Amino acid sequence: MARHWDPRMLMAGMLLASVFIQVTSEARDDWELWTELRWKKPVSERLTLQGTSSFRFRRDLGEFYRHFDEVGLGYKWLSWLKVEGAYQWNYSERPKTHDPVYEHRLYTSVIPQLSVGRLQLENRNRLEWRHINGVDDWRYRNRSKASLPLWTGRWWQIKPFVADELFYGFRAEAINRNRVLVGVEKPLSARLAVEVFYVLESNKAGRDWDEFHGLGFATLVMF
Repeated sequence: MARHWDPRMLMAGMLLASVFIQVTSEARDDWELWTELRWKKPVSERLTLQGTSSFRFRRDLGEFYRHFDEVGLGYKWLSWLKVEGAYQWNYSERPKTHDPVYEHRLYTSVIPQLSVGRLQLENRNRLEWRHINGVDDWRYRNRSKASLPLWTGRWWQIKPFVADELFYGFRAEAINRNRVLVGVEKPLSARLAVEVFYVLESNKAGRDWDEFHGLGFATLVMF
């Protein structure tokens, strides 16, 4: 009997190809490590209290340089539309000098979602107000993400994904950052999931762009 073509295998192959392309792309000789603890607590059928705590390390994963904590709300406005708002406290250290940078951040996000068969698509539009060492700034971020749940309902269920995010700085009046992610989400239980991802980030430095690779590990806890 002829075997039917499975689009999930095509998606998995595309994700593997994306990983290969990103890893072999040119970037400066540095790797970063990002760790995140994410949590969610349903308040009602539509409203969710949620937060994140993150630590980041640079110089080939060996030097701490950033930590942030955030807490906010997510609201399922429509079946295809989410909105979010949050406050974030962010501490980081400048390269070379290690001078501290303190940031208070407020943001709101509008996230339309679409499903095409098993494929899940979303486009997150985020507007941020940032208070950095006493100076105010605004930033717009746009992230497009595609994910595909595989083998749902089984213990080996996974969800590979690929995402691209652009950052527009109002003070700079330009796009000054681009972030590409490729990874996998894995539920461990009804209240616990993990995510592993690769990131290639490009940051504008004068007229040039500076890039680095990164590895990310996230844990999601549902209360």
